[in-house]
Amino acid sequence: MASVIENLKIKQKCQIFTPTEKVSSMLDMAGYEDNLFGKKVLENSCGDGEFLVQIAERYITDAVRHGFIIEQIRDGLARDIVAFDVDEKMVEKCKSRLDEIALQFSISDVKWNVSCADFLEQPGLPEYDYVVGNPPYIAYSDLPSDVQQYVKEHFDTCKKGKFDYCYAFIEKSYKLLSEGGCLIYIIPSNIFKNVFGEEIRKLILSDLEMVVEFPNEKVFENALVSPAIIKIRKGIKVPYLSYSEKFEKAKQIDKKQLSERWFFDLPENRQGRKIGDHYQVSHSVATLRNDAFVLKDGVIQDGYYVLGNDRIEMEIVRQAASPKNKKNKKHREHIIFPYAFDDEGNLLRFRKDEMQRRFPGAIAYLSKYKDALEKRDADTSAEWYEYGRSQAIKNLIGPKILISKVISECTEAYLLDAEEIPYSGIYIKPLNDANLLELIEILASKRFKQYICKVGLSVSGTSKRIITKDIEEYIY
Repeated sequence: MASVIENLKIKQKCQIFTPTEKVSSMLDMAGYEDNLFGKKVLENSCGDGEFLVQIAERYITDAVRHGFIIEQIRDGLARDIVAFDVDEKMVEKCKSRLDEIALQFSISDVKWNVSCADFLEQPGLPEYDYVVGNPPYIAYSDLPSDVQQYVKEHFDTCKKGKFDYCYAFIEKSYKLLSEGGCLIYIIPSNIFKNVFGEEIRKLILSDLEMVVEFPNEKVFENALVSPAIIKIRKGIKVPYLSYSEKFEKAKQIDKKQLSERWFFDLPENRQGRKIGDHYQVSHSVATLRNDAFVLKDGVIQDGYYVLGNDRIEMEIVRQAASPKNKKNKKHREHIIFPYAFDDEGNLLRFRKDEMQRRFPGAIAYLSKYKDALEKRDADTSAEWYEYGRSQAIKNLIGPKILISKVISECTEAYLLDAEEIPYSGIYIKPLNDANLLELIEILASKRFKQYICKVGLSVSGTSKRIITKDIEEYIY
């Protein structure tokens, strides 16, 4: 398997190191303070040694306090502290830093067990009493294809979906813990809510003892991720976990309340109506090639949308909507909509011959993109001139609200016309006699934004990415 750091972009993501004060707090959480001689500790992505420096210092201080002599401590450091990293330069820097710490206690010539190797590929590793560290966070889409394949084949938590690289590190480290052993990791907080993280959550839930989140705190310089620290003790199988923000005001969470996605601090005993009981919440249409279907900067003349030399029949063109164009109000976008609805609102699809006969201008325009459209990962029933996905199309007709999938304090919801086509974001339609204007006020409320801060996936700063279920489950 190729090294993930061969790609400079990925290397930079892997080498965002943990602040010293957070390392100290994590070692305190682990109880890595007393009777450390003979206890094995693993750091499986050590970088330049930020964790190991403090680990070695604590180890030596504790050993001296318990009366061990220099030779015993030297041997213990080589035996009990184990680390891996894939960057040879970082490994050498790490060893140099460790030598400096040891020399402060007049200990030299330690044969540090710090290897330049990929931890995930190492067979036959022993059990460890402590695993502490900051595993690399790399999105599935950023991983080289051979790394994707290797991780899928070797780790149960990564067999399905678009996993994060850190899942494999958590799984392997958890399985290497001795009975009663402790794992302390700083990880992306999105792991608690990401749909693809369900298997890793199932794996660790029974032995998860503590979660500390840092909302709106920039823990890592030049990184947008919102992190959390987890504490796992192998075999404890406790019904509750301790949850806090920034180590303050910890509360006990009943693990039975944690379902497919984990929300630790939603208000208890919530009562009221759910949005999903009165409104239909859907993802926008998915053309899978917006550049082919979305029309910009043209003019409407004599029943045609005119764009350069192309004349596209207006009968097949609708006004388009996205949160971005609604916010900017720079232009009125349109979209080719190769469908129709009957009087009862049922979706109608055009046959190839009918499409060519009735809309030759649209076909001529779309033909410029035909090769790309045919290569889409589209529904098997979709014709090349249709949208890649049909699921969101059937219920489009009628007044609706459009809102972005990324919510921040300034995010607005927009009321769309009955025939306006949303091609980005999430759209919401009323069921029965539900009021859309009332819903716009709800979506603009401070209370709703606070709720999204709790359930959304961190994107950047205070912005959160949401799914339709997040809106459906909101109680107002």
